[in-house]
Amino acid sequence: MNEITEEEFLLSVKCEQINKFYLHNPVLVNLQPTEKNITDLSNKIWYVIKHEASIAGPQPTQAVLNTNEEYTLVKNDIVKLGRVKYALNELSLPNLQCQMDAESTEDKINGINVGTKPVFDFIFKTHTAQENSTEDICKICLTTTNEERNPLVSLCKCTGGIRFSHYDCIKMWMQTKLSQKGNESNTVTSYNIKSFNCEICKTPYPFRFRIENKEHIYDLIDIVRPEGKNYIILESLNQMKDNNNVKSIHVIILDGNTVSIGRGHESDVRVNDISVSRLHACLNFNPVTGKISIRDYKSKFGTLVLFKNQVMVTEKKMQLQIGRTFVDANLMTYQEYEKINNKKILGENCNLEIESFEERLKKEIDRTKQFRK
Repeated sequence: MNEITEEEFLLSVKCEQINKFYLHNPVLVNLQPTEKNITDLSNKIWYVIKHEASIAGPQPTQAVLNTNEEYTLVKNDIVKLGRVKYALNELSLPNLQCQMDAESTEDKINGINVGTKPVFDFIFKTHTAQENSTEDICKICLTTTNEERNPLVSLCKCTGGIRFSHYDCIKMWMQTKLSQKGNESNTVTSYNIKSFNCEICKTPYPFRFRIENKEHIYDLIDIVRPEGKNYIILESLNQMKDNNNVKSIHVIILDGNTVSIGRGHESDVRVNDISVSRLHACLNFNPVTGKISIRDYKSKFGTLVLFKNQVMVTEKKMQLQIGRTFVDANLMTYQEYEKINNKKILGENCNLEIESFEERLKKEIDRTKQFRK
C-alpha cells in the first residue's frame, strides 16, 4: 500500500493529548505569487468570520455558526473577500503603547498566525544583463546602458533579444496605467493598476524586486507611507482578467476609526469585484493594545482568513471553508453526540455505530422526494 502524502488530503486531525484535537493543513511559505499558487490556496483551511448580528438586512445564504464576531489580524495574514484575496504585507505601529502577542488574545483563534512566515515572497529576485554587452538591449528604449540606479533586468518570461528592460522604462510605462485615489477622511490611499503585466508574454510584473546577491529593493510603484502614524498595507494577490493582471494596493492609516471595505462608493476601501458586497467588512483598531480586527457585514460570499498554523478544536463551534466545502468543528460530549445524531456509542473504546451506504442513500432519496412535494 502506497503511503499517503500531505498533498493528497485537504484536512488532517491530530490528537496530541487526551481531548485535545488539532486541525492541520500544511501551508507552504515563501512561494512565488503565481496564478497557480494563489489558486491552490482555496484548498487550505479558511476561517469564516461570523456575520455582524446587529446589521439590519436579509440573512445570508449560508448559516454561519461561529461564536467569534471578529478576527484579530497580524502581519502576513491573507484575507479573502468574496473571491478577492489580500495580503497584509506591511504593519507599522510606531505609536503603540504595548505589543500584541498570541497570549494577549482572549480567544485562541485570534492571533493564531502570530509569528508565521509569509506565504508569498513579494520581492522578486532577478539578474541584470552582462556588463558592457552590446547584445543585451532594452526592449522599450532599445539602449544598452546598465547602471545600478537604472539596471537592465529581466522581470518576465520573454526570451532572446527582448528579455531585458530598464527599471526606469518599466516604471514609466506602469505610471500610465496607475490610478491613485483617497477616501473622504484621508485615511485610505488606494493604488490601482490595470494590465500590470508584460504586453508580450503576459507575465505579471512584480511590485518590488531586487537583484541577486544585492540588498537594494526597487519599487515599480511609488507608495507614499505615512510618517509617524500607525498604518497597514493591503496588497491584492494577482487577478488575471482577459490576460491582464489587475493589482490593488491600499495604504490604511489606523487612527482609531472604523475603516469600511466594499464595492460601494461609500466604502473607504473600494474593491471593484462583483463577488464583493457593497458594504462587505470593516477594520477596527485599538491604539492601546494594537489589536487590528476585521468584522463581516453580512456579505453574500463571506469574509475569510487563511489559517497557517494548526488550530485546536474547542467546545465553541467554528465554521471553516476548504475549497467549496463548509466544515463545522467543535468538541462534543458523548451525551451531546447521542442527542443530535440519535446514535449510541458502543463501549469505552469510543467506537461509533455507523450507517450503511444503503441506509444513507435511502434517507437522501426520501428527503429529496419530500422536498420536491
